[in-house]
Amino acid sequence: MNKDHNDTLKKLTAPPDWILRLYEEIDSLKFGSGFECFTPETEMVFGIARVKGTEAIKEFFVKIDSPLNSKHRVHEFWDGERVKIIVGDAVISKKSDPGTLITPPLVNIFYMSDSDPAKVQKLLIVAGPFDTDMLIH
Repeated sequence: MNKDHNDTLKKLTAPPDWILRLYEEIDSLKFGSGFECFTPETEMVFGIARVKGTEAIKEFFVKIDSPLNSKHRVHEFWDGERVKIIVGDAVISKKSDPGTLITPPLVNIFYMSDSDPAKVQKLLIVAGPFDTDMLIH
């Protein structure tokens, strides 16, 4: 990534529509224009998982989210020239137990592409802490 850019972050009142579409598609697992924010080579890091490429990222979310109901919420959006930061949470329940909810905090850091600043080059996802046993058992 090019280091010649201004790294100043500004807190804005709302995230851009492309982030909201991405979250809607992750929650519904119905993919459309929301994943167009990624390049074919985008790398996503979620915990210890490293996933590269738009299709692999979709497959990752299908694998981990299929047994779940989820609703991502944005509480803060920080915008920089090449970095976008979301601070929020996700309301999650198992489809088999929709009445038991957990709401882990999350931070998503979007590093935008140097060659196409409208596309995400790398996404870092930090979620939790939360009781993973609730989701596994």
